[in-house]
Amino acid sequence: MFRVRVKNDSQDTIIDLEEERLVFGRSPSSPGKPVIIQDPFFSRDQLWVEPCPAGIRVGNLSSNNPVHFPNAKALNPGSQAEFQIPIRISVGQTTIEISSPSRQLKNFHFPTPEEINLDGATPVDPKQMSYLDRGIDPMMGTLSLESGHPSLEKVLTWLDAINQFQSTFVDRPDFYSRMSQSIVQMCDLDMGMVVLKRDNQWKMVGCHTANDTVSPRYSRSLLQHVEEKKQTFFQDLSLLQSPGMSLAEVEAAVVSPIFGLKQEVAGALYGCRIQNVLKRGGINRLEAQLVQLLAGSVGAGLAREEAVRSKVHFEQFFSSDLVRELERRPDLLTGREQEITVLFSDLRGFTALSNLLKPVDICKLLQDVMERLSADIMNEGGVIVDYAGDGILAMWNAPVEQKDHADRACRAGLAMLRHFPELNANWKSLLQGLILGLGVGVNTGAALVGNTGSQRKFKYGPLGLTVNLASRVQDATKSFSLPMLVTTSTRNRLTLGGEFRKLGKILLPGISDPVEVHEPAGADPSPAWFEQKKKYEEALDSYENKDWAKVIRLLMGSIESRARGEPQDQAAVKLIRRTWECLENNPKDFLPILDQLKK
Repeated sequence: MFRVRVKNDSQDTIIDLEEERLVFGRSPSSPGKPVIIQDPFFSRDQLWVEPCPAGIRVGNLSSNNPVHFPNAKALNPGSQAEFQIPIRISVGQTTIEISSPSRQLKNFHFPTPEEINLDGATPVDPKQMSYLDRGIDPMMGTLSLESGHPSLEKVLTWLDAINQFQSTFVDRPDFYSRMSQSIVQMCDLDMGMVVLKRDNQWKMVGCHTANDTVSPRYSRSLLQHVEEKKQTFFQDLSLLQSPGMSLAEVEAAVVSPIFGLKQEVAGALYGCRIQNVLKRGGINRLEAQLVQLLAGSVGAGLAREEAVRSKVHFEQFFSSDLVRELERRPDLLTGREQEITVLFSDLRGFTALSNLLKPVDICKLLQDVMERLSADIMNEGGVIVDYAGDGILAMWNAPVEQKDHADRACRAGLAMLRHFPELNANWKSLLQGLILGLGVGVNTGAALVGNTGSQRKFKYGPLGLTVNLASRVQDATKSFSLPMLVTTSTRNRLTLGGEFRKLGKILLPGISDPVEVHEPAGADPSPAWFEQKKKYEEALDSYENKDWAKVIRLLMGSIESRARGEPQDQAAVKLIRRTWECLENNPKDFLPILDQLKK
């Protein structure tokens, strides 16, 4: 029996050749057992091989492509020849190696794909294993070898390599392959690899072999025991009574765990020596320690990569001050109940505009708007919880406490509104006569804050009635034709005051109790605004005290302004309408509700 190995960029296959003829090609149809080759330079029927008394007989089926041999003349199309084994055949990008197990050196081991991907090993008895503790053994501080001392130059080379890995990001394309190569070179191994645990499965992400005759493979039994023990394993495998298939022809192995942020085993460095004519013995303690130090470098690199990824993610939603605080106190992200101030915003006129513009123009406009609004939120120390189409959800007082969280949210909302004259001017040619505006709702109250996403996708934010109420208040801005409304709970938390007009109580969809809302004046309210505020709040007080006639007298000016074509105060119109209803019906069970909004 002969062993045939087919290798190219797309495949690495082992085939046992007994008495039958093997036919190789992209789509072989000649007599014999077909072997499909994934190589564009191969003919549909390229060549065949079969045993013969001299060794192997090879025939070239192609009408164009010659078959090449390292130490013999090329086999021209249509010809055949006999060869002694072992032999290597080359066509296009593919090599075919044929050898005899009886004459093959021990390190010419070609495992099947099943052996590489599926571990059929007999479980290794942990009592037969040698381990290194996670920490470096103080007794090993001198880097002494059981069989001699390395030179100072070699030790310095090792330390320099380890130092370079510790300062290298694991997202470099060649990081894992370089790490695997270092394991092989430092410890005189035949194979080194980096194996990571992803989705509860072991996955090889880097590998290096001392020569082309060594095939990548690992023992899941060893990986499983290293994961359970959380220690470095190093052993002369000849001591094992019954090594499994995946450890066949392996003389010695070393496996060191790579630890994640939560001290879980996130992967392993795996190295081995293949049995050879010259027995080199097991892995010694110094070699195991070197692999352990390199594994620590990978773990540090993974932690550094995760930290950078988390920081980039946080900086998209948190201010720079908050990011620094979270780096110092990551426990702040733990779920808890907290009083917060929530802001909802929604772009006005965007739906109609999206039906007119090209998607590319819509994206450019929306990006400009969101960049400005997001900056206002983060400038006030807010957390951007989510973007939903043309809306934003933000909050204050979590994860870091802010005594003036209500003030910050109100200032952010007013700052957001101030962008729209400039935005409408800048995008005038694209808006086609439409006017963009913004609705902002702000509410303060208790909420559950924490990761509202999942382990796969982190999303820090709030849950509860406080959030729903802020969203409904934002919706109410449409009914009042006002850009911003805040609840009484927010106004009562303000530390710096500010001018507000109390509009009254409204019923909101999904909210059982009436909610009192207020209109903020903005940065520089006009005398007319103060006059309007005075009359309206006096009329609202009269309405709540059932003095219907006084309400009409105070707000008659709002009706007259509409007749003159001046801007109308929708809050005053609502109050007049409710007052007329009361005058007509004289309700016995009077509730001082200004409006009842529907979805």
